[in-house]
Amino acid sequence: MNKLVLPISLLSSLLLTGCSSKEKEEDPQKEPEMKEKIKVACIGDSLTYGHSWHNESYPVYLQNQLEEDYIVNNYGINGASITGYGGSWNNPSERYFKKAEYRSCLEFNPDYIFIMLGSNDTANWNSAREIFKRDYYELLDGIYENNEDVNIILMISPPVLENNGFGLAPNKIEDYLNPLQRQVADEYGLDTIDVHKAFKEHNNMDSLFRNDGVHLSVEGATLVASLISNYLK
Repeated sequence: MNKLVLPISLLSSLLLTGCSSKEKEEDPQKEPEMKEKIKVACIGDSLTYGHSWHNESYPVYLQNQLEEDYIVNNYGINGASITGYGGSWNNPSERYFKKAEYRSCLEFNPDYIFIMLGSNDTANWNSAREIFKRDYYELLDGIYENNEDVNIILMISPPVLENNGFGLAPNKIEDYLNPLQRQVADEYGLDTIDVHKAFKEHNNMDSLFRNDGVHLSVEGATLVASLISNYLK
């Protein structure tokens, strides 16, 4: 019986093809492609920063809930406000969009920005209310000038308890601040997360606050984080 003899050049070609195919299939040295994380920025006052409990702030719990697909940065500032009239200063030069944290947020170039600002403005509402929307516009316009593709979500500020430790009036937040926040969102076509409604509908609203009646307890911070993570997912 005659044997089939292949030319050496053809045999070598087949052997090389087989080896390269196997290497391409297995290639244990090739590093897996890194999935790009979704960047989330949280802008706000002490309700975002966490006041004296920064490690128990809602962005911390949000990072835990979203896990490895996201990176969450906290750009909250204790005492911050939209207009500068509120918190510990009553000085328009101290508006949030004049602060270093705002610039850091822009440099982060996030995919999503969640803004929960305004509670401190109600401490001096007679001065703040006339310029609140104007200054909110300036904050938003600055974000869009830096990143026109970013997704901005406005958080409707939570209530505060009666006789709280900072003298904030619950009715000013509910009757004045929250409607203006919704108006700004409507005018810019932004989604909102109604933290105020979620707190009001909770079966034990007092448990969402620390002893000062303003700042979020672990339960309150976890609830805010859950509202955001549910939105993102």
